[in-house]
Amino acid sequence: MNLHVHVARTAADAHAALLEACRARGLVVAGSHATPRGPSGRGGFVVELADPLPGIPDDASPSAATRNVYPISVFDTDPGQCRVATLRPAEFVDLLGHPEAAEAATAFEARLRAVLDDVLRGAPPAGPR
Repeated sequence: MNLHVHVARTAADAHAALLEACRARGLVVAGSHATPRGPSGRGGFVVELADPLPGIPDDASPSAATRNVYPISVFDTDPGQCRVATLRPAEFVDLLGHPEAAEAATAFEARLRAVLDDVLRGAPPAGPR
């Protein structure tokens, strides 16, 4: 149900790479913030992409926190290791009951996979695809 990669770098480094890769692939970053450290002392970030699925009505999401943005989480798992994760867009539109957005979700998912590959490789993004 989720789309994720395990990355051999800190969450802070992966977060910076994620922001760069999103922008390089034409995704608009609406917001980005650090999450509070939990009892384990591990940190993380949330990157919010601006309305990548415009076919879904504003009131479709049950949470005001997810309306008009698509969140991607970055969090430390072990020293020097982190995970970058989000919901698969196709699953998201299915959960919200909007099959009319399935095609847009599939296209968006392909872009997200490319972004995650860029972050995983640590290579400069190849540009929009």
